[in-house]
Amino acid sequence: EIAPSDWSSDVCSSDLYIIGGDDPTALTEITVVTSDTRETLLENGSVDAVFATYTITPARAEKITFAGPYYSSGQAVLVRADNTQITGVDTLAGHKVAVQSNSSSGPALDKAAPEAQQVQFEAHTDCVAALEAGQVEAYVVDHSLLLSTVQGNDKLKIVGKPFTEDPYGIGLPKGSDAQAFVNTFLTTIESDGTWDAIWKATIGTVLGENEELQRSEERRVGKECRS
Repeated sequence: EIAPSDWSSDVCSSDLYIIGGDDPTALTEITVVTSDTRETLLENGSVDAVFATYTITPARAEKITFAGPYYSSGQAVLVRADNTQITGVDTLAGHKVAVQSNSSSGPALDKAAPEAQQVQFEAHTDCVAALEAGQVEAYVVDHSLLLSTVQGNDKLKIVGKPFTEDPYGIGLPKGSDAQAFVNTFLTTIESDGTWDAIWKATIGTVLGENEELQRSEERRVGKECRS
C-alpha cells in the first residue's frame, strides 16, 4: 500500500535507489495491499517489505518487524465541506464515522470518541467515496492521508487537529535481518537532506512553507525500532 501523498512511495524509491543504482525498479515487484492484508502478506512471504502509512503498534510488532520510524502523523477527521456540526473528534458522538478495517483508526476512535458509530470499509478510497456519497458523516484516518485527499477536492475538509501521535514504520517479516540496513538507510536520508527533499515535494506542498519547516523538525521521529 502506497500513501496517496506519495510520501511513503518516495521513501521507498530512495531505498531502492541505494540498493539498485540507476534502475532500482528492476529489482522490485509492487504488490498492492490493504490494512487487512499487510501483516498476512509479510507473514506468508508474499512480500518482503511494506512501505505505507503503517503505524507502529505493539500488536503489529508481535507479528512482524518494523524498521524506523521515519515520520509521525496522527489520526484526524475529514467531513464534507458543508458540514458545520462536526468540528473535531470531540463532536463525533452519535455520528456515523468511516474507518478502514484492521487499521489503527478504529481503536483510536474508540478511545477518543466512544459514542461515535463506526462504519468499516476495506480501503481508503472506499471511505472517501462513502463520505462523499453521504453514507457516513465523517472519516477518521492518518492526517497525512487526509492532506492529500483534500488537495484539489473542495467537497471535503479536515476539521480539528490530529488527536493521536502515530509513528510510521516500514514493515518487514518477523525477525528480518534487513531491519538494520533499513534503519541505516533512514538515518542516511535524514542526514544527507533527502528526507527534507521528499517532504517538500509531497506533504510540504499541502502544508505550505512555514508549517512545512515546523513539521519537518517537530514531526520527524528519530528513535529506531528494535525487535
